[in-house]
Amino acid sequence: MDSLAQATSNSVKDLFTDRRYKELKNYLPSAKKTIGEYEEKVEALYKGLKDKFAVEENVSSLSLRCKESFRQVKQEFYLKSSDLSILTSSFDLLFKKVSDLLDEADAHIENARYEEAESIYKNKIAPVVNKVRSIIKSLPDICIQITNLLPDKINSLSVRYEQMIKDGYPLNHIMLKKTIPDMEAELDAIIAQVKTLNIQGVQEKFDSMRARI
Repeated sequence: MDSLAQATSNSVKDLFTDRRYKELKNYLPSAKKTIGEYEEKVEALYKGLKDKFAVEENVSSLSLRCKESFRQVKQEFYLKSSDLSILTSSFDLLFKKVSDLLDEADAHIENARYEEAESIYKNKIAPVVNKVRSIIKSLPDICIQITNLLPDKINSLSVRYEQMIKDGYPLNHIMLKKTIPDMEAELDAIIAQVKTLNIQGVQEKFDSMRARI
């Protein structure tokens, strides 16, 4: 209780104890106002603390969810690492970035900067982790396509073309001599795209290349 409210309470008690009822009657309206204002302050303080604890609890819960999602993504990558070797450096950079963001968010929580921590979790960490979780199951097949299947098909096509030229087949009109390097360049572009963990449109590009091969 603050000093004014405490003094008011003591005055009411003294007037009542001394049976100074007339003075007490005159004093009660101002006393009620003072006590009422104090109760409003207490209620506001309680609400503020309650809201603060609620924010802290919500951010802590968000932190746990983000960290668990991140752990699951890392675990899934390590389980598939042999199939995703071409993407190892990409995932290393991603994991380092997310780990640094988690450390930054934790520092904000330790200093009671909950809004800053919440913003990092919601706007920087969760979108990245959720994106990777949505594509990681597709990545092994994509990596096999770009490291083995399509290069083998292009190489086989090139070998057959060269052999047929040696055998005297008139193939100049087919334009494969230019088409094969074009497909190799297209495959390199797809590999560069996948290394950014962007697989949008990749399957369509695979289908287009297979149709030409």
